[in-house]
Amino acid sequence: MFRRRQRPKQPDESNIFILTSNPHSHPYNRRNPLQKKYIHLCIIILSIDLLLTITRQTHPHSSLPLLQRLVHTPGKDGTFAQNYQDTWIVKLTRTSPQLSTSTSSSTPFFLDIGAYHGLWCSNSYLLEQQYNWRGACVEPFPDGFQQRSCQLFVNAMSDTDGVEVNFSGVGQERTIGSTSDSDTSKHTRGKLMANTISFPTLLKQSKAPSFIAFVSLDVEGHEYTALTKFPWDDYTVGAWIIEGHDAQVKKLLESHGYMQRPVKNRGADEYFVRDEYWSEVMVEKEWRVHPLFSWGC
Repeated sequence: MFRRRQRPKQPDESNIFILTSNPHSHPYNRRNPLQKKYIHLCIIILSIDLLLTITRQTHPHSSLPLLQRLVHTPGKDGTFAQNYQDTWIVKLTRTSPQLSTSTSSSTPFFLDIGAYHGLWCSNSYLLEQQYNWRGACVEPFPDGFQQRSCQLFVNAMSDTDGVEVNFSGVGQERTIGSTSDSDTSKHTRGKLMANTISFPTLLKQSKAPSFIAFVSLDVEGHEYTALTKFPWDDYTVGAWIIEGHDAQVKKLLESHGYMQRPVKNRGADEYFVRDEYWSEVMVEKEWRVHPLFSWGC
């Protein structure tokens, strides 16, 4: 006799469904309510921060990313600058006997040209806040200067005065162009236009002394153009920090006695100091490591 072969038992599909679709089996659902609220809060903060970051791409005057404000306090680690430019200048004034004498005889004066923001990534705010320096800041689209004491010039630095120029890009990634007849939209003229100012006018209107302890210059590739009008015979500068690696700028500065210095970890900047103010110990400079979500400031 042959036994009838029994069919293998079919799995209960309803049980499979229960096993695979059980909501409590997902790791997220096994978290306690407090953990879930924390996750939701993080998602909300990141979403808002992303929205603000995207908004800044088309609206340069909008707030800085939310996390940057929540997580970081400018100056908390002893610097406001992007790469310790401010603390380096303070060290130079203390190290160089002649520069120290020049700055101690009267209140040190600075020029922060292309100042970007009053606090974030500022090369000059520390000098005001902790060392009582005075000076002038040039920034065509200023933000965060309410706490600053520097004389603010809402202009674009150039070799001319009163010429309207347009800007493209946002934040620290801006480029400057001249006004064209075709570029006359209300949006452009209302938000991305600025009038130029030259060094002679800036120095006169800011009542700059004949000795300027520090000049920070970052004008989106127009550094050489602006410097061609600097009155070299009437003013002496302790140290220049200039963004970019322009051979024309180097040649011009060195022709007036400001020698390029091999400062370590200088990043996008070049450092120019006269021989009488220079000390070899100033070659050493740390590289600033920025925390997560600091956006380089």
